[in-house]
Amino acid sequence: MSLVVSNKVMKKHGCATAIVLVTMIILLIPIASANGVTNQETSNYVWTVVDSGYEEAVFRSINFVNATHGWVAGRATPNSWNGIILSTTDGGVTWDLQLQDESQEFGQMSIVDDETVWVTALGGLFFTNNSGSSWSYVDFLGFGNMFSQVGFFNGSIGWAATGKTLFKTIDGGRNWTECESWSFDDTIRRLFIHSESLIDGIGFDGIYHSINGGETWEMVFNKGGWSLSFSTSNRGFAVDDNMLAETSDGTTWNETPIPMNSPIPGFRAQYLSDVLFIDASNGWIVGDSVPVMHTPDGGVTWYSQSVSTSASRMMSVDFINETHGWTAGFGGQILRTTNGNISGAMLSQGFTGPLFISIASLIGVVVIAITGVMLYRRKTIHKKEINNQGLEPS
Repeated sequence: MSLVVSNKVMKKHGCATAIVLVTMIILLIPIASANGVTNQETSNYVWTVVDSGYEEAVFRSINFVNATHGWVAGRATPNSWNGIILSTTDGGVTWDLQLQDESQEFGQMSIVDDETVWVTALGGLFFTNNSGSSWSYVDFLGFGNMFSQVGFFNGSIGWAATGKTLFKTIDGGRNWTECESWSFDDTIRRLFIHSESLIDGIGFDGIYHSINGGETWEMVFNKGGWSLSFSTSNRGFAVDDNMLAETSDGTTWNETPIPMNSPIPGFRAQYLSDVLFIDASNGWIVGDSVPVMHTPDGGVTWYSQSVSTSASRMMSVDFINETHGWTAGFGGQILRTTNGNISGAMLSQGFTGPLFISIASLIGVVVIAITGVMLYRRKTIHKKEINNQGLEPS
């Protein structure tokens, strides 16, 4: 950032103007830092790319059991059925093929324990109970669509969804029962299971809430999306391609400005894909325009995080604590971080966000200061003119 001041201006307004300009520079330093790299962020990237071995893959989900053992699922090529599941045992540095099926696509995952993983597929679900040494397929006869969601609360209770149908199991997936209580003309895309009784879900057309384990459901927001996550039992966030919504009471949802590099919206959608909170403070959103963004204060402010590659659209994010995280998406890309709580550039949240308010406040201070200088200068000149004429000031 540079400020060019002409000699004419300096001569006209003198030292007072110089003071104002120095003040502007000092006040602009924090704003410049917010739009660049803060002193928290070193020359190293927060996120680094690792080799998945599948440069054309589309990864739909990434989930980790602990700091070393994790899974990623999707398909090997973007325009054909060729489902793949990869795993890592070294924290995501290297990945090995666990399952490939050229007649399938794999989507969302649910990690039940160290050995048990469930994955959505075409017409049913795949699962392993021996850390991927072998896989079994649960065929939901008569339901040939891609399953969009599977989620387990514990080793016994879980839910799965396809089309307009929701299923529940209470015996670890050996038997699945259609939930007749699900009467909405919508497909569940993601569930957030708070407890055995409290569940939130997001579909194409809305957000849904159950307080009795799915026995009954209530639509609490009439816009849907890809994913939702809660930082506390009541405070949650939901994302869609070009939508960010939040709730502070668990049931009342409102859209909020999408964090962006500029307070002025562009012509291109932001393409948000996934949101994850691990506690009341730390959360991440992944997508396209800003591949990874982080909040250290429960969603009040958001910051971009640096990525070591020209990232494609990231589709899924997972963290085991505030520093160790992974994200995966298009172009076979898998990114990992071991310092995921480091913030970079503050992102704007429209005309009501902290960054825009800071800039607006700064402009107001500068305008007031310059106006004061000009009034003082005018008064001084007027007084000199009076004195030169030998008149008493009125």
